[in-house]
Amino acid sequence: MGLIPNRKQWLKWSASSKWSYLSSFFSLIGAIFGLMAFFIQPTVSSDIKQKIQELNEIRTALSTLDTYVENQQNSLKKLSVEKLELEKEREKIEKILQIDREKINALFDYQAAVEGRRAWLEILISFFIGVLSSSVVTFFAIRMQNKKDEKEERNVPHNQANSADAKSRAAD
Repeated sequence: MGLIPNRKQWLKWSASSKWSYLSSFFSLIGAIFGLMAFFIQPTVSSDIKQKIQELNEIRTALSTLDTYVENQQNSLKKLSVEKLELEKEREKIEKILQIDREKINALFDYQAAVEGRRAWLEILISFFIGVLSSSVVTFFAIRMQNKKDEKEERNVPHNQANSADAKSRAAD
């Protein structure tokens, strides 16, 4: 007889034997499952513990990530405030520079006008210096010529000078 009775044997058994057999059969199956659960349980238990550990690590990582995100949000808020302050400061500086540009342009215009007047003044001064230097040169040239003439007159004897004067008088 095997573990599972054939149909003829089953029919010969009484009801209590059938129930006893079924009870024994299911007890054996339960014992097999129990043993399997006992031997498989550490694997399942270690898998569960490993999953729990992984979940704890994920929780820690998410907490760290949350802290990082909060820090970045705070940094962005600070940067936003600083950016607004810098933009206000830039607007103030631009206004000052605009005023300064107007003053600088007015200063350049004034300088150009002064340089224009100064150029005419330099032209006039140069002209008068030229006239004065020309006059001085002419004066010295005439003076030198007069001195030369006086020297020549001294070198010429008086008689010749008198006869030259007489000739010039006669010609008149």
